[in-house]
Amino acid sequence: MPQRRKCSIERRHVPDAIPQVAAIPHTRTGKKLEVPVKRILQGADPEQVVSRDAIDDPALLAQFEKIDVPRTSA
Repeated sequence: MPQRRKCSIERRHVPDAIPQVAAIPHTRTGKKLEVPVKRILQGADPEQVVSRDAIDDPALLAQFEKIDVPRTSA
């Protein structure tokens, strides 16, 4: 599927990797933690990015800490 998408859209819009995770963490009110997850994947310290007390399942953050995101030069 990623090969087909590369042909129809610009290269910069195609992710380098699509890791599989068990679930996306949410706040206790049900909002997805998209920005904190993005910052963790960029290498930020999870303790500085989000309070574990505000997450419905703090164990879900550990899966994002373990992902090794390949970096490409722009």
